Amino acid sequence: MNLSATSFEKSNAFFNHDRGLPVQIQESTIQFQMYDLDISEIRRHKNSVPWILDRFQIIWIKQGSGSFTLDMKQYWMQENRIYFLYPGQLFQFKPDPMLKGHVLQFSQEFLYLNGEHTHLPFILDFQRSNNSHCFPVEEIIRKELDEIIGSILKESANCFPLKMVIIRSLLVVFILYFTRNIEKKPSDQILSDGNELHKKFSLLLEKNYTTRKTVSDYAGILAVSPNYLSEVTRKATGYPPSYHIQQRIVLEAKRLARSSTLRMKEIAVHLGFNDYSHFSKFFKLNTGICFSDYKRIVATEIITIN
Repeated sequence: MNLSATSFEKSNAFFNHDRGLPVQIQESTIQFQMYDLDISEIRRHKNSVPWILDRFQIIWIKQGSGSFTLDMKQYWMQENRIYFLYPGQLFQFKPDPMLKGHVLQFSQEFLYLNGEHTHLPFILDFQRSNNSHCFPVEEIIRKELDEIIGSILKESANCFPLKMVIIRSLLVVFILYFTRNIEKKPSDQILSDGNELHKKFSLLLEKNYTTRKTVSDYAGILAVSPNYLSEVTRKATGYPPSYHIQQRIVLEAKRLARSSTLRMKEIAVHLGFNDYSHFSKFFKLNTGICFSDYKRIVATEIITIN
């Protein structure tokens, strides 16, 4: 991090790496952090391994290119683009040497300063898929975005009261600027009862996939029949709710396999499987490969990278 970086945290906790091998990342106490993409950051990320994001992350690419891997999918970065990432996603940054830009990171708690909740724009709602959001930075707003970045740095350097509240407000304005040309307000999207139900199901799944694994579980909470929930979900996505439940569990298993040193038994327990052999069968049924084989492939990839 260079001298222009700024961060606010509750304590001095840092991420742990054991001899260059990925370990399960501890929850960070940093509420807000901003830094420039300079040569020191490029070097730091050069041989980085995938890690699970514990905060929202905004990457503004102003010059150069590079790539990042998000949940096992690779994305190429372009100039004058902003990338918005979510907590829980498996992330690996691969910047090119000439890359220039800014990174802003903030926790969910940062949106609740002084008990006030700041909602993200509708387009960044948690109904998202496991992909990143990419936004073009039009020339007409670049100056404004640069001024906001400057204001955050200036505010972070003082010791006046309510500093964090002001920085949160500046962050929200920054987000609104780069999303507003694409933003579709809820009033502009006339959601049918079915689409609204699917959204509720998706949000419930994100919170409960380790403890609730049947369509009946979610249908009961949503006060509808399993058949109706299946019909609505198929119409909205092309797949039944059972598919989404299975894929969410598989995704988390893959994230943990790539970002931690946890054994299969430990991952099985983390995902709500009391019998690890049941988890092994579940993983192979939904991926076509044994979990132990998948771990070996991941280990080979990491050795190749390093």
